[in-house]
Amino acid sequence: ENKHILALQFSWKNGIKPKGSIFIGVSPEFEFALYTLCFLTSPNERVKVSFNIYEVEIVCHHYNQKHIGTTYPVLVKYLDV
Repeated sequence: ENKHILALQFSWKNGIKPKGSIFIGVSPEFEFALYTLCFLTSPNERVKVSFNIYEVEIVCHHYNQKHIGTTYPVLVKYLDV
């Protein structure tokens, strides 16, 4: 009930992505703002973010240094309270 990050495996354009993750239960505006900040402030670096019981790294890969190629959260630590 308190879990807000989901790790999964999925296929895309005839390929399989072995590991991926998404936020669950957050607004699109939150994700858009978070990923935009990471894109603008830390090019091609992982950004550490803490949310209450989660420690997350946001991965942001650029495309042509002007666009977001892909961005996703990686769960680093979950404090089961």
